[in-house]
Amino acid sequence: MNIYFGTATAKTSKAKHEKNKTLASVRIAIMQNKCMLLGTANPEKWHTILRDEFPNVKLRIVENGVMINEKIC
Repeated sequence: MNIYFGTATAKTSKAKHEKNKTLASVRIAIMQNKCMLLGTANPEKWHTILRDEFPNVKLRIVENGVMINEKIC
């Protein structure tokens, strides 16, 4: 059994945790039929991630993030 300690592993783990928290928030907004602006410095990356996770949801890249379910707002 190998146990790895190091910053690369910790940073990767934290990044995955943050991504999962974000996806959970988006999932809740979609389930409640609400619109949401996901503010991010890299909207193209998040648009791709969200498109893969939620293929039937209306997404639009805006200046400061990704708009989810814009028609509902």
